[in-house]
Amino acid sequence: MDRSKWGVHQYHCCALHGCKYGDDDCPVKLLQTIQDYTCEQCGDAGFNNVDEVYELINLKRQVETKKATTHEKMTVYVDTLYKILNRIV
Repeated sequence: MDRSKWGVHQYHCCALHGCKYGDDDCPVKLLQTIQDYTCEQCGDAGFNNVDEVYELINLKRQVETKKATTHEKMTVYVDTLYKILNRIV
């Protein structure tokens, strides 16, 4: 996607919940740029800000990498786990 179109995506789209416009090449969904705000679904899921969205994305990435490369244990801070569990319920 042309960088001149990124701004509207940064404003409206979500790295976790997807592109508001249904674009497969959304720079926010592809993690090429950071979204400016949480989306409505983020609010429903208990995310208070964009940092919390990216915290979950980074944790998911770490778990996927660990799972793909080894079966070793992974340390997760209790407060991070607590936040995740509260979003699921």
